[in-house]
Amino acid sequence: MTIDIGNVLSGNALEIQGAAAEVQINIPQDIGVMMYYKSIVGLIINPEFNELSGHYYQSQNFTDAKAILNVYINLGV
Repeated sequence: MTIDIGNVLSGNALEIQGAAAEVQINIPQDIGVMMYYKSIVGLIINPEFNELSGHYYQSQNFTDAKAILNVYINLGV
């Protein structure tokens, strides 16, 4: 599944829940992201994110972004 994000207002949220799947999310460079990612199997590839504690990740541009998108991904429900 590929999701292309366009304009974002701060505080907007994206939630993805389901069985194990391959998900690609394309987000504009000027949008910051706070992401929760949990999966029973698999891995997350996100070189532009810093790993925080408890399955949370934050984009490197978080403090300078024009808007913040909250992303919740749970693959393994």
